[in-house]
Amino acid sequence: MRLDRFIAELKLYRKTFLVVTVGVFVAGLAWLLLAPDRYVSTTKLMVSIEGSTTAAAYQNDQVVAGRVNSYVVLLTSDVVNQLVVDELGLPETAREVAGKVSATVVPPRTSIIDITVTDRYPDRARLIADALAREFVGYVEALETPTGDDGQKVNTRIASSASEPQQAWVERAGPAAAIVLAGPFLGAVAVWIRSRTDPIVRTADRAVTVSGVPVLGRVDGVDSATDSDMDGYRRLRLRLRPDPRAEPGDRTQVWVVTSAAGETDTATLASNLGRVTASTGDRTLVVHTDERGSRAEAGTRGPAWTEPPQPDGAPGLPDSTPGLTGYPSDPPTTIATDATDPTVTIDRLRPDYAQVIVAAPAVLSTCTASIAGEHADGILLAAVLDVTRRRDLSRAVESLRSVGAPVTGVVLSDGAEKSQSTGFSR
Repeated sequence: MRLDRFIAELKLYRKTFLVVTVGVFVAGLAWLLLAPDRYVSTTKLMVSIEGSTTAAAYQNDQVVAGRVNSYVVLLTSDVVNQLVVDELGLPETAREVAGKVSATVVPPRTSIIDITVTDRYPDRARLIADALAREFVGYVEALETPTGDDGQKVNTRIASSASEPQQAWVERAGPAAAIVLAGPFLGAVAVWIRSRTDPIVRTADRAVTVSGVPVLGRVDGVDSATDSDMDGYRRLRLRLRPDPRAEPGDRTQVWVVTSAAGETDTATLASNLGRVTASTGDRTLVVHTDERGSRAEAGTRGPAWTEPPQPDGAPGLPDSTPGLTGYPSDPPTTIATDATDPTVTIDRLRPDYAQVIVAAPAVLSTCTASIAGEHADGILLAAVLDVTRRRDLSRAVESLRSVGAPVTGVVLSDGAEKSQSTGFSR
C-alpha cells in the first residue's frame, strides 16, 4: 500500500485507530501499575588459574575463557540452584529460582561473571545472590582438578558480595517501550483490516478498486441545484465530450445514468447533467424511466418553455442558451413506450439530439439499465460515499458487463436525495 493512500485511510478510520491505540495504552499502563514491584541484587565471581607460568599464559587465557562460558550456563542450571533452595529453605523449586537468575560475562572478554537475581522481595533477592555465589564456588571447587605438568588449577572466588537491592526499573522500561510502539502499530493494523472488510464504499479509491472502472467526478445530487452546485456536472461534462474527429452525424451521445441499489435519485442527476449539456449549446434530451414507462423532456427556446424557479440569489440560465433551457411550466411532453424497453425512445429520438441522457432505475432492481445500456455510448453508475455497499457496486458492474453494456465510470453523488423507484434513502 502506498504511504499517501494509507494516510488517507488513517484519516478515514481515525476513530478505529484512536480506539485501538488508546485501548492498548490503557491496558499496558494498567498492567505496569498492577504488576508487583521487583528488586535486583548483583554479585560478581572471578575465574583464574593458579600456578601458571609466563610461557603458558596464552594457553591459560584460553582455558579461563572456556571455563567462564561454561560457568555462565551452570549458574542458571537446576543442579546449582537446588543447592540454594536447600540452604535457604525456599518454598520454590530449583527451576523457579533459576528463572530469577541471569549470568553474563563482563565485557570485553574478562574473567568476571556478573550474577543478577530478581525477586519480589528485596531481602530475599540479596540472600539468593549471596547463597548462589557461595554454593557455586563450592560446586566448581569439587569439579576442578589440577591441569598440566605444573599443577595448574582453575580457581573461582567471590569478587564482590551481593549488592543492596534496587527496584528493577529497567525491567519495566522494556515493556513500557513495547507498549508505546505496539499501540500505534496495532491501531494501524486495525485500520488496514477495517479498510478491507468495511462493507461500505467510503472513498473514491475504494470505489475504483471495487468497481474496476474510474471515478469520473463528484456531483451534488440535489434538486433545484444552484449555479455553484452545477460545478461538478460541468467537470463531468468535460470528461464526456465526444471525439472531435467524429463525423457530425456520429457525434450524438447517449448516456445512461443509473445506480447500484437505488441509493440516489438518478432522475435528479440526469436532469442536472442535461441542464449543463444544454447550456453548452448541445440539443439535449433527458429521458426519465421507471417501471411504469419513460418520460422524455426536451425542446428549444419557445413560448411553451420557461426557466424553472430558482432559489433566491441563484443565477439562472441565460436567455440565449439553445437546446434544453429548463423544464416546462406545463406538464412535460410524454412519449408512450414499452415500460421494459426504453430503447424505443432512445432509437426514435436519437437522430434529433446531440445528447440523450437516460435516467434508469437501480441495476439490481430492474433490467432497464442493462437494456438501455446496450444502445448507449456509456453507463454512468452513481454511488454515494458512506451509503453505497461494496457488494452492490461490484454486482452492478458485473451485471452490466455480462450483457455487454459499456460501463464508462462511477459518478460520486454527495446528495441525500431518495430514489423514487426504490425508496432507498441515506
